[in-house]
Amino acid sequence: MNYRISEIEELNLDARWLSKEHAKNTYEYALQFSSSNRYGLSEATVNEIERLEIESYSVAENWVISHLESTGKVHIVFGEEEVIVLPTDQFLLNWHRIFVPSRDDAVILHSESKGIMFYCHEQEIEFGYRAS
Repeated sequence: MNYRISEIEELNLDARWLSKEHAKNTYEYALQFSSSNRYGLSEATVNEIERLEIESYSVAENWVISHLESTGKVHIVFGEEEVIVLPTDQFLLNWHRIFVPSRDDAVILHSESKGIMFYCHEQEIEFGYRAS
């Protein structure tokens, strides 16, 4: 996790890392929305799933901005002990700098809506709405 902390600090964002206990709770909550048999969102717990294969960052940036509300905050769930809380507007401007292709998989939970995203290390993004 140390490498990720330094990478996020270099971006100079208003990011806050959750404590281990809070991170674990958020991780367990996010797991219900992740598919158990592929990288992505679960069709059983997420509605209206849309998927984008990233071929162009400008297209992907517009896609992400058009799907995720800019208000509130997002919880970026990398793992059981790695959860960042970040203002959504900063996430929208920096998501492509936060995630590293071929390394990162993350669930992104929006705080003020049921919106949820999944970033896959294989350069794919999914967006949908939490059913619960």
